[in-house]
Amino acid sequence: MVVKQAVELHWFKNGFANYNMSLAAETFMSLPGGVTEVIWISGIYLGRYWTMGP
Repeated sequence: MVVKQAVELHWFKNGFANYNMSLAAETFMSLPGGVTEVIWISGIYLGRYWTMGP
């Protein structure tokens, strides 16, 4: 019998402010030490990060 350790689920919520909407803005996301992440911004799915390859 294989017993796996339970993994906690964490939710993070943050906001972005760009008061000068006429200028383009860049955003960088750092995922240090993460194993799996799913990224959503403003209800739009941007992608996922997983340390395991295909």
